[in-house]
Amino acid sequence: MAKRIRVRAWLGLLLGTATIASSALPAAAAPPPDVFKDARGNVYVIGTVAQTLASDASARIQTDQSLTRRIRAGYCGEVRLATSSTLPSIGDSWTINGQTRTRAALPSITNRELLPRCSGNAFAPALDASITTAGGYIDNTASVPRIFLVGYSPGISYDVDFNDVNSSQAARPNQCGFYRLSNTEANPLPSTLTISSTNYTVSSLTVADPPLCQRGSNGQYVRYNPMSWN
Repeated sequence: MAKRIRVRAWLGLLLGTATIASSALPAAAAPPPDVFKDARGNVYVIGTVAQTLASDASARIQTDQSLTRRIRAGYCGEVRLATSSTLPSIGDSWTINGQTRTRAALPSITNRELLPRCSGNAFAPALDASITTAGGYIDNTASVPRIFLVGYSPGISYDVDFNDVNSSQAARPNQCGFYRLSNTEANPLPSTLTISSTNYTVSSLTVADPPLCQRGSNGQYVRYNPMSWN
């Protein structure tokens, strides 16, 4: 009888130890969300979101920061703003050298004969007071309006802030099909990214080990997922 009690006590101790040990084990690892960041703050896009981006050749990743472009003033000191394939919108407000000008404040010219032309480093006809006071004008003689901001030094390049146009960058996957957005001290990532129409707050992204993309001896690229994903 005493032997049977000792066996039961040993079994109880063994089962209790097993229960404690199993409860101390970490939860099963799993791959991170499709958009996550590593410990250095670099953002990665994988999975379904990466596939959606890759399916759109013109896809861009948008930020919450206003667009800035360096534009060279013309021979008459004019800075021309116009839409293009890489700049589908120029917005309605622009800042150069700390001075902001808005579309609403600029006079609009619809008659080609009244449109100022730059010839010999001077406008002809000469800019009237409404244009010089507003700091520019809108060329509304074409199907797509163009903005001319005046009063700058000819041939000098200026940083133009497009105050109501968010900056963006072309989305290009690496050879392994995922995306990496670098975060450096010189060029830190913005606080918010818009990827496939979804806004992501960078500070709230899951932190996880990133995958690696390496080229093998056969010239083919291979993706390696970290063991922490298994």
